[in-house]
Amino acid sequence: AIGVALRSGAVLTGVLHAEMTTATPVLHHFELASIDPALAGGGHGSATVDTRASVRLRGILPDGNSFTASSTVTDNAAIAFYSALRFGVRPAGVIGGDLTLANNPTTDLSGELVWSKPPQGVGARGTELGGVDTILKAKGSVYDSSVALFTGTASIELAGGNLLADEISTRSTSGGVPSVPIGSLLSWTANPSKGTFAFTVDVPSAARPVKGSGVYLQKSNRAVGYFPGATDGGRVVLSPSAP
Repeated sequence: AIGVALRSGAVLTGVLHAEMTTATPVLHHFELASIDPALAGGGHGSATVDTRASVRLRGILPDGNSFTASSTVTDNAAIAFYSALRFGVRPAGVIGGDLTLANNPTTDLSGELVWSKPPQGVGARGTELGGVDTILKAKGSVYDSSVALFTGTASIELAGGNLLADEISTRSTSGGVPSVPIGSLLSWTANPSKGTFAFTVDVPSAARPVKGSGVYLQKSNRAVGYFPGATDGGRVVLSPSAP
């Protein structure tokens, strides 16, 4: 354990954990959702673990900007990381926190991440340009390309992204791909080898359909993706319909 004394007299304490030196290679996909319901954008990411227990993280935040980070699995089955957000984020922002690896009924990965960026200036990209200071909940699972993607009846939700209203529909789904079009959702293309998908959405303020991206969360048979609106991020969610 360590402790750091602050000028105020308070003491911050924490526990240091050893890094693992070996691991079974595995790919995790995860969704990112703000605890603030006003931020509807659907972020997503991946955490790739190699044989040395090193981890490569990459993803899309709920404003459409990307992040990358490197870390290691610790002896308490956690992944701690921090990344400065500079590409397209001006002034720069930050994303960081802890992801816990555990074999649960619908997840293999979960955690909470701090996401912050100041009000943006000239040259900034993405949505939410007025700034963000929130917590993102992360939930995900191992992705195995040898396992077929969900087939059956699914609920498809579109939210945020400057749509006139949130949309929820039920559609037949085969190999993780729902039958489209569905309201503003115009297309959906799966990449089963990587566990990702691409889609297009008709956003009222856009001259042409906007492109989105997402990941499959096999353990819960869900898929979550992000698409950009004019000022707000959007989210698409595919999930099995209740019997």
